[in-house]
Amino acid sequence: MKLSKWKLMALIIPAAWTSISYAYDWNDDVTQRVQTLIENAANKYVQGDYDSYNSDTETAINLLLTVEPQPQSPEQIDARKILAAQLVDETVKKEIIS
Repeated sequence: MKLSKWKLMALIIPAAWTSISYAYDWNDDVTQRVQTLIENAANKYVQGDYDSYNSDTETAINLLLTVEPQPQSPEQIDARKILAAQLVDETVKKEIIS
């Protein structure tokens, strides 16, 4: 069965839209989870529970690596991890101060 160009596009566009919609939902979920981890990490740091602090910040960094679009090359992964670590560190410090 041969599909016309328009019928083929009618099949592809909804699939692409679903994928884009899923990526936005995923990014929102990750953002909320990271914010919760940062708040917990700041509280644990203030309480002196440095193991939990390290665990929460490491988990937040790893979650930020899953934000869409995901890095593909090892260089992109390393760059995203460095950026995520800086972002988490700065945000935790702001949370501790406030």
